[in-house]
Parts: sequence; structure tokens; C-alpha cells
Amino acid sequence: MKDATSQQFHAGWAHSFASAKDVLTVDFTYMILHHGWRWIDINPLIGGVRPLAAATLKLYGDSNLLGPVNLDSASASAIYSETAVHFEHRFSARSAFQLNYILSWSNADGGVGDGGVGASATGGGPAYPQVPSPQGGALFAPWEYGPTNVDERHRITATGIFNLPFKIELAPSLTYGSHRPYTLVSGPNPDGDGNAQLLNAAGLPIGINTQRGSALFNVNARVSRIFPFGKDGRYKVAAFGELYNITDRANFGNVYGGTFGTTTFERPTGYLGGTGATSNIPVSFQVQFGGRFSF
Repeated sequence: MKDATSQQFHAGWAHSFASAKDVLTVDFTYMILHHGWRWIDINPLIGGVRPLAAATLKLYGDSNLLGPVNLDSASASAIYSETAVHFEHRFSARSAFQLNYILSWSNADGGVGDGGVGASATGGGPAYPQVPSPQGGALFAPWEYGPTNVDERHRITATGIFNLPFKIELAPSLTYGSHRPYTLVSGPNPDGDGNAQLLNAAGLPIGINTQRGSALFNVNARVSRIFPFGKDGRYKVAAFGELYNITDRANFGNVYGGTFGTTTFERPTGYLGGTGATSNIPVSFQVQFGGRFSF
């Protein structure tokens, strides 16, 4: 067994313009994971027979004594590459906007790049190898390496605070993320481990995360009306309304059915940012109102 290691490379550039109101930064990150964890089964069903059946029959008189025998294998690798561009403009001490763009790639063995075998932000650990063997399966076959569930080629975010007439403050935000991937499967794998990928014209597994879901697009805004009072406006009361998912877009992301032959095949089955997710993207248009007192 080998310890998991990672190599990380970072480079950045920043420039403040002569007006002192504009800032531009560019940052590049490249990360490589070596010897990440991945489950392997050394006793899968191969042609309906488990490799250890003969041994358990000989020693214990029972060929069905052992089912799947899962081991942690330090065999997974992953690569993440990111270029992040940030631009900021300040109108005044209380009014500004920011624009961010990220170009990235995320690929890994088993479709998970965090180096773990358990549940993760990507929805689970790495997929079991598609082709079984007494040694743990064909771990390094070409279809075992592919995009991770969070592989998002482009992401754009824009935020700002704007002071409007009549003491109104507007704080909008916009997020766009390109299509994330998901895997197509034919059903449970005959070896008893996970699901079997669909096959291509050559009869080979098509690969991990070959399909793409729908793009993320979300617009939010906060509108405030400030009421100053007291000496020199020292005290302030702000009434505000917060609007979420203003376009009422159904952001399915990559939450799609991937099992061939089912009614949900290549159709959305949930929402990106729904229950149990690591983000709080609203699934429908929402509004809430509130107030704030400052002094």
C-alpha cells in the first residue's frame, strides 16, 4: 500500500489600474492526485462463480462462505486544472461590482477525484471496475478514467452593489455553470459490484460520465430601502426584499437518470442544489422580506 500524495502548482498575476478603481487578477492551479483510494473486489462473481469458492469449500466445506471481499486499493489518480479570472470595479466606497470566470477540467479514475472511497460531494465513491478479476478488476482500462461529477468547463459569477436614487440599494448576483456529466448504465453489474456501463458499438463499456446534463443559470437580487434618522442620520433602518432564482429556471444540473430501459433514462430526476446537496440553489422562484437596524 502507498500513501496518497498530491502535487499542486499555482501561479498568479494581479494588476491594479491607474484609476485605483479597477483590479484584474488571473490565477492558474494544476493539481495531480497519486495513489488515491478505490474499492476493489477480489471475490466477484465471474461466470456465476466466485474465485474464493474452491478455497472455502476445501477448507470449510462451504463454497458460499464468502460473498464480495472488498479491499481498499491505493490505485486511483486524478487531475484538476483551473484558470480563474477576476475583475473588480469600484464606483465609490459603497458601490462596486465583481466579475469572475473559471475555466476548469476535472478527471479521475472511477470518476471521483477526492481520493476517498466513501460518500462525497460528488454523490459517492469511485465506481467499481467494470471488468472483474480475482485481482480486483481491470482498474486501468480506458473506460475507467473520465470526468468527475463536478467537471464544469465554464463558470461565470457576477455580483454587485449599486446605489440608486431615493436611497435604494440593489445587490444582484448571477451564476452560470456549464453542463456537468453523468454516466449511462445498463443496470446492476453481473459481477455483483455496482452498475454496468452501457456498451459501445465495439461491445466495450462507453466510459464514465460520458453524458452531459443541463447548464446552471441562477439570478438573485436584494433590494433595500434605507431610512436614516437621528442626528446626522446616525441611525438607519433598512427594509429589504430578497429574490431568488428570478428567472424561475429548473436547474437540473447532472441529476439525470442514467439507467437504460427505465422511464427516467436521460431525463432529469432532481435538482442541482436540492435536498442533501452541498449548495443552496433554490429550485424555484422565491421571495422573502426583512428589515435591519444599524447604528
